[in-house]
Amino acid sequence: DKQACRLLGKEMQKMEHSEELRISLANAIHSIGEKPRVISGTETFDGEKEIKIYDMKSLACYMHTIRLKTAPVFLDTRSFWNPDFPSGDPSEGTGLIRAFMEWRTKSKEKQRTPDYYDQIPTGARFKKEYFMPFKWPKHEESDAVRVAALQGIGLITDYQNEGVMKMLLHTAVHDPGFVVRAEALDQIKEMAREIRKEGFFKRLGDPDRWYEEKQEPWRSKAESTSNFWKVMAHCSADPAWQVRRRAIQTVSEAASFGSVIAYRIIADRAQDAIEIVRRTAIRILQNTVFGRGAYVTERAHLINVYKADGIPAHEASVLADQEAAKTKTLDMDRAAADAMIEKTKDLNYMSRRAAYQALGEVLNGARVRGDRLSVEAMLTGMYDEVELVQHAAIDALWKSSVPGDATVTKALMETIEHHTNWQVRKAAVEAVERIAVNGDQEVVEALIAGMQDKEHAVREAAVKALEIVAAEGFETAIEAVEGKLHDEAWNVRRAAARTLTMLEPEGERQEAVTGKVFGLDDKNWYHNVQGYLMKPLFMPLR
Repeated sequence: DKQACRLLGKEMQKMEHSEELRISLANAIHSIGEKPRVISGTETFDGEKEIKIYDMKSLACYMHTIRLKTAPVFLDTRSFWNPDFPSGDPSEGTGLIRAFMEWRTKSKEKQRTPDYYDQIPTGARFKKEYFMPFKWPKHEESDAVRVAALQGIGLITDYQNEGVMKMLLHTAVHDPGFVVRAEALDQIKEMAREIRKEGFFKRLGDPDRWYEEKQEPWRSKAESTSNFWKVMAHCSADPAWQVRRRAIQTVSEAASFGSVIAYRIIADRAQDAIEIVRRTAIRILQNTVFGRGAYVTERAHLINVYKADGIPAHEASVLADQEAAKTKTLDMDRAAADAMIEKTKDLNYMSRRAAYQALGEVLNGARVRGDRLSVEAMLTGMYDEVELVQHAAIDALWKSSVPGDATVTKALMETIEHHTNWQVRKAAVEAVERIAVNGDQEVVEALIAGMQDKEHAVREAAVKALEIVAAEGFETAIEAVEGKLHDEAWNVRRAAARTLTMLEPEGERQEAVTGKVFGLDDKNWYHNVQGYLMKPLFMPLR
């Protein structure tokens, strides 16, 4: 009923109505508005844009509501306050409108209102990078009503309406309401999903299509190929975490296989200050690297087969890459890992550190071990000029290396022996414990040397590592650990008691451990160690 939609639209534009009523009117319009339909008697071929009828009166009502002025205003991002919800996004359960009203109430309670300026102020405390340009709404001042209008647009149009797509991209960048920008991205994300449903062959390279496959999916032939990605990059740096999170979710839906520019945007957010954004980016990258799992699973199986045949771990991973690609579809997206590796070369050391942390977490979550380009990047990070970056690279190594990789264990052993920072040495000890194979004599010797470190935390880590790396009954390791029963640090003595219990072979020698421990005249020693000796022998130290 177009007349009813027109009348509802006129009422929605009356500012004397309450916000709640205007939201209800926006919802009513899409309830009675006409859904998109193909013009009868028309026929299109695969790859051509369908000729459809849209409810233009309803669309005009919504477009009027979300229209913006042309003159910019500048938000001082330092004044923008937005609560962080580390456990999740409340809007996913309640909807954006209700969540926004709760955020608005909290903001008023804290008297935190954002500061907007017609021009960027001058002065030492007003730097250009603090300000972000937006445009005031032309008609509707309520963010909640504009969100309802965008939701209505999504229900009466579809991904083939290029005018709506341009409007959504414009709103995602310029609307001053962060919740409105977030809803615009939600609508773009849904359209991206619809395009994906068409399938690969229907979209593939037809010149009559409204975009070209190689520049998919958001592009008219008269526009720049990079417009969509520019908008997404801009939104991924938005001051509101709700917008940043939705930007990378939209990118993940829109990106085609091997889309480097898309994964660069997501990789940037893998080091976001807000946990929920950071976790979302890492989960997207993990899913992208894992793919459907066929290649990754086959690769892991082949690595184990080659290692069992006596091939060194680093060579086994290279051979597995080649063979798995022959037998399985390469559904692991290399571009996602490459985007993170690129971030490890950033000039800012905190960015490099975050990139190594994300890279290790993504590869570990995707069950990809021994990727040579990633391992080489981490080995390079071990010699970074900043120790925080070195620590992050070492942590990433044990999460993503093939156990027994001699290249990695050698680098870690050198770090244990020569590095000047005790925290980095300790990290190297803990890393080598996780990736060294049991009974590796070179690693055992390096750990025994680490037990002589001047820092008790490094000595304790080395003693604990021997429990995992040294073979049961290995005399050299047992003698070295026994010497640590007299260490000046009680935590080292405690670790030595536990490790000695595990290294001594079963029988009388293991029973003799109790005498060695409790023969010491040290009441504190007894108090600290007794719990460990009373635990079952199969219980791990960590």
